[in-house]
Amino acid sequence: MRWRILGEVQTWDRGRWLPVPARKERQLLAILLLRAGQVVGRDRLIDELWDEPAPASAARLLNHYVWRLRRLPALPDGALRTTPAGYALDVAPEDTDNGVFGRLVHQARDAEPTVAIERST
Repeated sequence: MRWRILGEVQTWDRGRWLPVPARKERQLLAILLLRAGQVVGRDRLIDELWDEPAPASAARLLNHYVWRLRRLPALPDGALRTTPAGYALDVAPEDTDNGVFGRLVHQARDAEPTVAIERST
């Protein structure tokens, strides 16, 4: 797992968890990780990054935040894609804590009650 978004947004780097320092980059990373592999439109990202009406410079700022995310050591080259419609972050579900959590919930729902109890102990 390289990314945590359940709680504090963090990235795994050089054997330890590090927070993503800037607030807007944390928000952007969390939005993209929640929709891993899906293109998220620029307008949608701007709406989610700014609660109030976005500043006139929002599109430029969004580009800057994406540039900064691409510099994170845990982000493989090419994982954060730019498309004509927006941005997509290509990470495997097992690389995120929410992806692992979702898989475990799915497994628990499909397991027989005794098997689920045995796995939890």
